[in-house]
Amino acid sequence: MPRSTLWSFAAILFGGLFASANAGDWPQFRGPEGNGVVPGPALPTEWDGATGKNVRWRVDVPGEGWSQPILVGDRLFLTAAVPVGETDAPPLGQERGGGSYDGPSGATYRYEVRCLNAETGETLWTRVARTGPPPLERHRTNTYATETPVADGDRLYALFGMTGLYAFTLEGEPVWAKEIEARPMRAGWGTASSPALHDGTLFLQTDSEGASDLRALDAATGEELWRVERDGEPSSYGSPAIWEHDGGAQVVAGGLIARGYDPATGEELWRLDMAKGRSSATPSPVGDVLLIGTEYRDRGGENDGGGYLAAIKADARGDLGSVESPRDGVRWAEERAGIQMASPAVAGGRVFLFERRGGIAHALDLATGEQQTRVRVPASAPFWASPLVSGGRVYALDETGTTHVVDPSGPTDQLNVVVRNETPGLFWASPAAADGRLYLRSSNELICIAEPDGAAVD
Repeated sequence: MPRSTLWSFAAILFGGLFASANAGDWPQFRGPEGNGVVPGPALPTEWDGATGKNVRWRVDVPGEGWSQPILVGDRLFLTAAVPVGETDAPPLGQERGGGSYDGPSGATYRYEVRCLNAETGETLWTRVARTGPPPLERHRTNTYATETPVADGDRLYALFGMTGLYAFTLEGEPVWAKEIEARPMRAGWGTASSPALHDGTLFLQTDSEGASDLRALDAATGEELWRVERDGEPSSYGSPAIWEHDGGAQVVAGGLIARGYDPATGEELWRLDMAKGRSSATPSPVGDVLLIGTEYRDRGGENDGGGYLAAIKADARGDLGSVESPRDGVRWAEERAGIQMASPAVAGGRVFLFERRGGIAHALDLATGEQQTRVRVPASAPFWASPLVSGGRVYALDETGTTHVVDPSGPTDQLNVVVRNETPGLFWASPAAADGRLYLRSSNELICIAEPDGAAVD
């Protein structure tokens, strides 16, 4: 696999987590609960991009962006960075070769927020949050619109990395804008971590090669409410997660040290040493358990190690030790679990993980962490996008646009792929879903998958 592909930054990973006021909304990365579970009608299980079977609409998406689309009511929102004038950056679909880590030089971008009709794909409005040069280099396969926006019932909040955070009404009127100070990221790879939103507060996780912190902002004004330093955490790319459970709510931030915080004050509630690795996937809440991990690294760097997936209990407090020898508060920690860029999905009492290397899938027992399955997904490419769960099935999108629909039932030592659906292109953005419709973003298109009106979905 080309070196640049191995270091791409798909928007697979990234987004903030909060519960939407409307059951049919998909207001953030990985949906209302932040775990990829699709509420409401089940998604179609079969479609075909070539023949148009169950393809409701497809539209061109100018510019670059691996941010996931989000949905509020009948409106779909997405972000993009559009080059202005000449740039030496080739189209994203042509960037998989070569080993350069340099971003485009001399480029100017329009940082855009777009609103589409979710049913038809018609563009309702486009707003330019900012125009100017990017504040940082990026990996040639990353973008300057990788962070997924987040919305409540009144406003949309769009983060363009260390360019800035911008608030709009759902009708596209600007509310406030806040600059984010530029900090160096590892090897010039760029940024990816999206904002999270809870109870009128926005949370930003800014882990870099300079300073690292978690900060809370008033969603109404953009005013900073609190900021906590993160003990020199290196660059990380997963997003903070809001974990709501019977005991209350926490803001969880991954990293070499995973931590849970009180969202009102920033007080640290617990911490767990992840035994190094790279933090790219976003934590996944599953009721009274939270799944969190780092990617295994073995490249001769300071962060070599990791590869554990841990299940944190809702009543965990204090120092939980290390994933190599966890203390009370950790239900289990599984070594070499297979977590990489894509975040975990849970279905049928099993945790599913999909690797970017070689199209490998893992399935673990949710109760114990025991690894039941490790297989190469037949006819698959690397997985960057985080999977969805709908109708009890797992939808795993690989980078070539093939969605592998997995039935979690059956023998636990097998991966039961019931159908593969193809929409050829380059796909690193995680899909979104609402009202029985699936939205897939490629490097140049947005595609809506849906059964014909009135058709039943099994």
